[in-house]
Amino acid sequence: MSPGRSRPHRQEETVSIAQQAAVRALLLADTSVVVDDTHLQLRHARVWADLAAELGVGFSVLEVWTDVDESVRRDAARAASGGRSVGEDVIRGIARRAGARRPDVLPTRGA
Repeated sequence: MSPGRSRPHRQEETVSIAQQAAVRALLLADTSVVVDDTHLQLRHARVWADLAAELGVGFSVLEVWTDVDESVRRDAARAASGGRSVGEDVIRGIARRAGARRPDVLPTRGA
């Protein structure tokens, strides 16, 4: 882990390391795997594409779009019930940035 990063970033990094290890172990055990990542960034998708290429397994990204107002409503409901919330501004910002179609996700080291 990166010692200079904030606690939330260190937690995210720890979760990513554990997630990648679990996916690798399952793929090596010849198990199909689905990774569910909200607002998946291209650089993170490439990590999965690289792992799939390394292990010689198939890889694809399926994007599921949710209406922005519905996402705001769900986030507010989570907050009202004591759950984690990112807030309306963050959701609308992500929606604005995600407006363009994502390019195909290919391994960084070639297919």
